[in-house]
Amino acid sequence: MTRAIALAAMLVACRDNRPPAPPPAAPAPASSAPAPRPALPDIDAAVVLDPDATTQQRFAAEPVDPRWAQDTERDVHQRLQAVPLAPEVECRSTQCRITVVGSDAQLAHLLDQLAPLHAIAKTILLTAPEKLADGRTALHAYARFERHDGVDGN
Repeated sequence: MTRAIALAAMLVACRDNRPPAPPPAAPAPASSAPAPRPALPDIDAAVVLDPDATTQQRFAAEPVDPRWAQDTERDVHQRLQAVPLAPEVECRSTQCRITVVGSDAQLAHLLDQLAPLHAIAKTILLTAPEKLADGRTALHAYARFERHDGVDGN
């Protein structure tokens, strides 16, 4: 019971220390014209992607963030040092294309060799093999990354 009395006494003491109430809001001016809408920023056509676009088209349309691309390419190369076929790595703003060219026998174990990318990539998509004119096969893997600096990599 003593606690309840002490709490009531504190509430009464604080009642007089309230900040003043804010002034009432000014009435809206009577106008028949609708309020102007804020202007929207121009849409960069390279950023708006067709949902039916192929992975290759989305990659090609993505703008390049030079600093992020350079850092990420270096990281991907370090993680893929065990790949004997020297992958080609090209990064944009949120994704990288990793291309490996070799014989079918050489590429048979490539999936296992790409495993280190799972530690840093949000998703990895491997495209269908592409037969080249010289008889070798090219495989393209598209790795999408989740950036923590506000750039969207959905």
